[in-house]
Amino acid sequence: MFRKITVWMLAICAVLLFAEFLARWGLYNYELYKSYQLTKNYYGHARNFTDFKNEYERISRLFTGSGVPFVSDRYNRRYYSPELAKNRFGFMQKELALEKRPGVTRIMCIGTSTVEMGFPKPLQEELDRRYPGRYEVINAGIPGSAMLNNFMNYSLVWHKLKPDIVVLEHNIDDVRSNGIMPFEISADYEDREKRYLDDESLRNDPFLPALYRLASRVISSEFGEDKRMKEPSSEGLERYETVLNAFVDLVKGSGATPVLMTYQPALSDGDARGKFSEGYFADIITFYRRLFPQFTIEGAMATVDAHNEIIRKTAQDKKLLLADIVGLIPRMDKFYKDGTHLGEKGSKIAAGKLINVLEKSGLIGNGQAESANATEKSESAIVTEPEP
Repeated sequence: MFRKITVWMLAICAVLLFAEFLARWGLYNYELYKSYQLTKNYYGHARNFTDFKNEYERISRLFTGSGVPFVSDRYNRRYYSPELAKNRFGFMQKELALEKRPGVTRIMCIGTSTVEMGFPKPLQEELDRRYPGRYEVINAGIPGSAMLNNFMNYSLVWHKLKPDIVVLEHNIDDVRSNGIMPFEISADYEDREKRYLDDESLRNDPFLPALYRLASRVISSEFGEDKRMKEPSSEGLERYETVLNAFVDLVKGSGATPVLMTYQPALSDGDARGKFSEGYFADIITFYRRLFPQFTIEGAMATVDAHNEIIRKTAQDKKLLLADIVGLIPRMDKFYKDGTHLGEKGSKIAAGKLINVLEKSGLIGNGQAESANATEKSESAIVTEPEP
């Protein structure tokens, strides 16, 4: 009798554990699918959900190991993803001439997907409206790149375009690198996977079959909120400031004027919910959980805010122009594409702020006072748009 009860108890426990695993597996795939729905139109590389899931799990596996590199030259699309590059310089903008036209001022905007899908397009449109034929905006935003990637791009290639003004807006993709310590630079993305697969302790461990690895990853990594960082790494912030200062000096040395821009994601400082609809807010939370597996939501946002403070400090210390857009973008569905990228309305606000800063400084425009007044009125009209 006792033996029968024991067997039944063990069987029930096994069923419950398996049911819990299935529930977590289902929830994992459901949340991952929501993240895919948010991102599929923005990055271009995810043709379907299976591709997106495989890419996410591959990156997650390589990033969560000890000491794996976070910076890889895979972001140099001239070599690794030429099908995504629209020109020989590796960014998405259509091909452009090496030499600018006489009388034209070149404004190069450097950053990640928040630049590539953000303010450069409305910036060009507004400059064309005010000063036809006088300004050329170069959209050098590369989705997923860390600041160090684009530092190398500018040092090796982009400086040859001889921009007059360089706008630097790097923040969100440096949050992930902050959560991975220590770090190293790899020339090849596949090198990470090779070293992972060559790790004898993982490859030959008889107690880590595929199903167990999947279960442990889903349960401990994907849902282990207590293991996520609640604040940025001080070493990571120091590195961020070092690279930013080096980037500024590099731009100055190339003969261009550096301009810094802060970054406002959907869930930055202040009320996290804002005026987002309930469903959109839930999707943003899901998006951030996928985007920053090393951080809690609060930890990721604290890192974004810390980066913005470094940007402000660098601008003050080096006496640089600063377009601070934090607080300008209303937290409403229509101003965002997702928790990371501004929509058309939000991008216009950011472009308006940048024009205001450039005109006030006299870097662009016909006359400082007249131009500044015009821009202030334009920006104010956008920012104070009545809410529905």
